[in-house]
Amino acid sequence: TRPLHQLAQQLFDSGPENHRWQQLVLKYPIALLLVVSLMPHMLAALFNYIFNWHVIVHPMQIRGIEQAEMIFSMFAISVNTVFFMLGIVIFVHLVRPITKGLKGLEDDLPVPIDALVDLRKRCLYLGRSIALIGLTMWIVAGPVYPILIGALEIRDYVFFIFSLAISGLAVSTYPFLMVTWLCTHVLYRPFVVPGSVSDFDVRLLAQVGLWKWVYLLLAGALPMLVISLGFILGSLHSSPQSVNVLLGLVGLGGMAGFLMALLLFKAIQKDLELLRQLLWACGAKQFS
Repeated sequence: TRPLHQLAQQLFDSGPENHRWQQLVLKYPIALLLVVSLMPHMLAALFNYIFNWHVIVHPMQIRGIEQAEMIFSMFAISVNTVFFMLGIVIFVHLVRPITKGLKGLEDDLPVPIDALVDLRKRCLYLGRSIALIGLTMWIVAGPVYPILIGALEIRDYVFFIFSLAISGLAVSTYPFLMVTWLCTHVLYRPFVVPGSVSDFDVRLLAQVGLWKWVYLLLAGALPMLVISLGFILGSLHSSPQSVNVLLGLVGLGGMAGFLMALLLFKAIQKDLELLRQLLWACGAKQFS
């Protein structure tokens, strides 16, 4: 009974009873998850707009394309608006079942065991799903930009495709870590009901444990790849001073982002261990 008492105390100390922000997450999960998911993409989109203006648009103006800035701005706003709106719609579709499940538990409505299993799986898969959706949209936007803009050199086409793909891969790591942490720390626990858990739930926790390592490595390595690619393409520009400043900011942002990723990594690791013990207490086998 002592381990169970210690587990109950750990759950209480880290639960919404003692943390008001967790109560807000449980009350407004869609809004808060949407903010942490979109913010990294919005910052990256802003950086890409400024960087591409220096590397792509300015050379176009030098080549005599007078309306280059207007064309680029128009299509950048249009493409970003379409993809962000599409991403929001898909996001709400993914999170909606979780919010309905939380609402049902709050109202003391009976939730079938199969539904609880599915909701726990959705919580653990949510971070990865959101990361993959964001990455897919960045990859698709790579060839869309140059096709819409036109009047580009070959290197510009290659730059758009590779730079947006790498940027999307880099920026998608943060929504995964932040959303996964909110799920493991707050949203997952209400769906753990004695008699509804199995070894399948433990295996899902183990999968998340592997994913977090992958995304931590990406958070550390990819910003350096973005900077390297930026220096290579920026050196082709006649005045790389502003490009170097932007890449310096990316370097600082990458360092800060990696520190945040490391903190989230450790928090997820701690939550996974606590959840594994909770599943064991509720009937699942305790895996080593």
